[in-house]
Amino acid sequence: MSSPPVPPSRFVRVTGLLVRKGGLLAAAAIVAVVAVISVAAFNRADRALHARDVAKDQKAQAQATATKQAKAGQALATDVNTLCAELKRLHRPCPVQSPDKTIKQVTGQTPIPGPTGPSGTPGRGIVQTQIDSTGELLISYSDGSTVAVGNVRGVQGPSGSPGAEGHSGIPGRGIRSTTLSGTSLVITYTDGTRLNVGTVVGPAGRGVAGSAIDGDGNLVVAYTDGTSQVLGHVVGSNGTDGKDCDPVATPACQGPAGRGIDSTTYDDDTGMLTITYTDGTSKSFHVKGDTGPAGGFGGVKKSTFGPTAVPNNNAANLIVGCSDPAFPTLISGGYSVSPSALVNVNTTIDGPTGDNTWQVTTVNTSGQTVNLTVYTICAKG
Repeated sequence: MSSPPVPPSRFVRVTGLLVRKGGLLAAAAIVAVVAVISVAAFNRADRALHARDVAKDQKAQAQATATKQAKAGQALATDVNTLCAELKRLHRPCPVQSPDKTIKQVTGQTPIPGPTGPSGTPGRGIVQTQIDSTGELLISYSDGSTVAVGNVRGVQGPSGSPGAEGHSGIPGRGIRSTTLSGTSLVITYTDGTRLNVGTVVGPAGRGVAGSAIDGDGNLVVAYTDGTSQVLGHVVGSNGTDGKDCDPVATPACQGPAGRGIDSTTYDDDTGMLTITYTDGTSKSFHVKGDTGPAGGFGGVKKSTFGPTAVPNNNAANLIVGCSDPAFPTLISGGYSVSPSALVNVNTTIDGPTGDNTWQVTTVNTSGQTVNLTVYTICAKG
């Protein structure tokens, strides 16, 4: 089954009519006119589309410019506000009284605060700086790292000129002499003053003044302090009466010879009393008491300070006094160095300084470390 015929278009019908009436030339003219009109219409449509695209591009460019200006204004506002805040912290006036107003004058727009940015990485601060033995500057940072910056120690400069001579110090007070007054020690100082430090001599010891046998046969010892002591019975009892006999005619009737005391001796070092009898025998007795406790250095105390290490090519200056309040008065002082007998260990000061302190200054160039000990001798107040 065939399709129904398509009716010709109006243009075809008109063209056909003109061809029938006016011939082929007239139809060609009509086609040319129609073509010109179509080209003109196409050009107008193209220009309209171009104008639309230009307007769209201009709008996008204007929006981009506005966004860029807004961002620049925001950044500038942030910089200005930060600058003003820092000047305020330093107690300085801010040259821009209204940062937001100034930004608007520059950009033509009011700055809009943007969102808060992410936190930055922690900064690295300086914890310590030091110069090592070679002159290298070392910087230690808070993150645990250390950087060697370089050598910052210059060459040694020339020796300076000698300084002016210092003022004379206060004359020190030394000990001129010591004397014993009775049992007390008296110290005379170089400034003419005197100090009685108290008793330094203990009481006299007790010795044996003599010995005797009393009527009961007891040995009695007399001491030098006026006391006496009975040591015991040293004489035997009387024997029975002997029978009369003639020793010449009957020698056996004579009894043995009696024993008497021939002599007595005493050794003061050992405290022993020795009795020698007439029969040649002897007997010893310890008659001296035990040694009593040692007496103190009456009224005086020695205090020791140190030892203090003095490295090679260094000096130590110690000023010490009486450390015990019960012994407040300085009498004397001194020092000791260990190891001893080293060369180039020199003590430049060893004596009193002021009224109640002792000063010792020691310079060590021996090549090794020495130990300095200083002591004071102080009297009771």
